[in-house]
Amino acid sequence: MQPIRPFLAVAFAALTFAAPRAASAVGVANNDAATAVQEDVVFVVYDEASRREHMLYAARLAPPAPRVSLGLLTPSAAAIEPLPGVDLMAALHALVAPHEARALGRPPAPPAPWSSRGATLVGTATPLGKEAAAEKLFDAKWLGAAGEGSFLALLGVTAPVEDRVELVTPAVHLAFDADRPILVRREPPRATPPEPDVPSPRLPVVVESVQPSPKDAAPSEEAVAKVLRARTADLLACYERFLEQRPGEARKITVEAVIRPKGEPASARLAGERGGATEAELGTCVAGAVKARQFPRTDAGWRFSADIAFTPPRTPARRTHVVTLGPSRLAWEAPEAQRKLAHDFEVSPADLAQAFAPELRRAMGLPEGRRIWLTHWLDRDERRTAAEDVVFTQAPIPADGEPGTLGYVQGQALQRAGAGQKAAPRAATAKSGASRRWRMWPVAGSFGVAAVAILIGLFLSRDDRRGPRG
Repeated sequence: MQPIRPFLAVAFAALTFAAPRAASAVGVANNDAATAVQEDVVFVVYDEASRREHMLYAARLAPPAPRVSLGLLTPSAAAIEPLPGVDLMAALHALVAPHEARALGRPPAPPAPWSSRGATLVGTATPLGKEAAAEKLFDAKWLGAAGEGSFLALLGVTAPVEDRVELVTPAVHLAFDADRPILVRREPPRATPPEPDVPSPRLPVVVESVQPSPKDAAPSEEAVAKVLRARTADLLACYERFLEQRPGEARKITVEAVIRPKGEPASARLAGERGGATEAELGTCVAGAVKARQFPRTDAGWRFSADIAFTPPRTPARRTHVVTLGPSRLAWEAPEAQRKLAHDFEVSPADLAQAFAPELRRAMGLPEGRRIWLTHWLDRDERRTAAEDVVFTQAPIPADGEPGTLGYVQGQALQRAGAGQKAAPRAATAKSGASRRWRMWPVAGSFGVAAVAILIGLFLSRDDRRGPRG
């Protein structure tokens, strides 16, 4: 029997991709670029007892369109249930934040809300090879590679016509029979967006207002700017982490640096207002990247300030959050450079209840009273037309007390708390020190009285040795 491949090959079609006959039915609000998935999140829950797979899925698309069709491959007919009131990124944060607070002593910053803003979703399961309508929306070669007997979960998203920069789909729950948890990542080729009227899109990183000083010792403005513009991958990495918390937001920061005569930065810091924790993290990251640069050599030390403007790229980098959840630990083998393991830990029952309502947990087959493990990957791969399938390896949850488990994390937290308690009495010793000084007074007084008595005795003995007067 051919291996079953549940989800996730995301194909999607806006009207500019379809045949001219369909173009009149589906409009695209922004014709300068083809609508595409910019960020999506998928929860994978595999019920081994019933051999059934459960998926939760939502996506951000840009530019927005009044109607969008998404196609997701499934090995069998899927039961499709829209979840209009569920924010999957908020649910992921509800699971991850308590763990990081316990493990690291601080929770992560909450993500920007994923609000569908009135968008609705209707899903249908279409068997491949028997429905011509799907071939008009999606790439025929991609559908043919899935093989006869596979199904396409067709998700139709309709959004109100309003001023928005992106479209967030409502979350959806898909459930279907599956032999094993395997994730299909192959997607149809993306349509090439029309060329814009402007000669070229603005770069995501722009160096502005470079001011070196003093003039007689520092290099020219262009020489400093050239160093900052060269190899901007580290600066872009800082901005991409910022965009994970503030999607679509531009930001300009001012960096000040002191440079030694050999061209090595002595210091680099963010100037001006820092804003919140996310903005401060961006500034710290950029300052660190600037401090790692090599500037021109000079006869004396110098300094400079520069404005670095970040703007979202015209086609933002694709980010897919793959989250596995269940009573076994699922590992993604064959690591790739574009994939990052973000979290791998045991979820507490209270955190799971905070993230998902009881009826949704029951529908996904998450058992009550059993240990639950979460693994979260961030996939940034842009070349998914030939992406390899994800074959998850199942393993039991580690014994309590091993890394990642609740017992291990709680033990680490207790160690940190114990270290803090040992240090606390040292800081509050003023009162105890004063009491010790008061207890020393009687001893000092006794020594004083004895010393006076000895001196008087010596004085009187001296007079006796002189004999009687007269």
